[in-house]
Amino acid sequence: MIQQPRAPWFLPRLNLLTKWAVCGIGLLVFANCGIDIVQNAGSNASNSTNQGSGKNGEGTTEKQWRYSIHGVAMVAFYPSSTPDSKTIDPSTGTLNGYMVFYDKPQQTEIAAWSLKDGDCQFETSSYAKQKPNAEVVRGMNGGKAPSVIVGGKTIQLEQRTQNLEGLDALSYIYNIPTQNPHQFPYNQTISYASPGGPEVQKFQATLKAPAKVTITQPKLVPGEVSFPREQDAQLRWSAEGPMEYLAIRINQTIAEKKEVRSLFCRLASTGQGILPAAQLKKFVSDPEGAYTHMFVFSTTTRFTELKGLDAPILTVARATTTVPLKLP
Repeated sequence: MIQQPRAPWFLPRLNLLTKWAVCGIGLLVFANCGIDIVQNAGSNASNSTNQGSGKNGEGTTEKQWRYSIHGVAMVAFYPSSTPDSKTIDPSTGTLNGYMVFYDKPQQTEIAAWSLKDGDCQFETSSYAKQKPNAEVVRGMNGGKAPSVIVGGKTIQLEQRTQNLEGLDALSYIYNIPTQNPHQFPYNQTISYASPGGPEVQKFQATLKAPAKVTITQPKLVPGEVSFPREQDAQLRWSAEGPMEYLAIRINQTIAEKKEVRSLFCRLASTGQGILPAAQLKKFVSDPEGAYTHMFVFSTTTRFTELKGLDAPILTVARATTTVPLKLP
């Protein structure tokens, strides 16, 4: 099984398919970013009262947040610090990503769609517990020359294969070679294309790159961002381009307890919002920001049907700003 569960520390069995995970980086503190690949299709569907069919929530009064998908195409951008390291420059950074076609439909949960503006979700879990064996999901052969067009630049994806225990056929994933430095084309279109291969037919999808978000309060100076846990944290930002909401995640890894604490909040696109003290108090004190990070996400998504498959491909474009976070 390919799994990106809510437990953000668990790296799935299928290493190549999860090198970039859904969040973009296969490191413990980076793993859960609001789009999770969970159990094999149908296994947990009955737990949701607002499930999706993979059809973008057509015919529903509320936005659906759980879908069955046959693959993921992800472009992930990570803004970097300015040369003087005094702030984060949202325009320049590192671009990477991947494309994978699952041989069995998987469930995806888009956490922000399950929340209302102003809502937060806190979780504490242990990665010391043994994980149950899960079904192995294989990445299908989509050909040798898939590509993505970002800001008018065509980038060829690299095909990688892996032998998985219990499977007779190779597993395939297509990685975007890391582009650094890269100027991210906010609000422009991003296009994915695959000419097809032995197992996957021709695939094309286009979506808009996310809005450019600049956090103005607090100033994102690496090593200097601090949220006292007894106070509401005030955030202000500006956005260039349409944005439905702003997603914030705080992850804290406590190694001695083999524990991860995680807060995910959806803020209305008004340019200001609050992370409640009632939620921040649930973290342990980390006055130096040694094991706590904050992530700011600007994301666009689209579901694209692919002939021959009984579930769509989820295409994602995301810009993720990351800073260490002090929690006195």
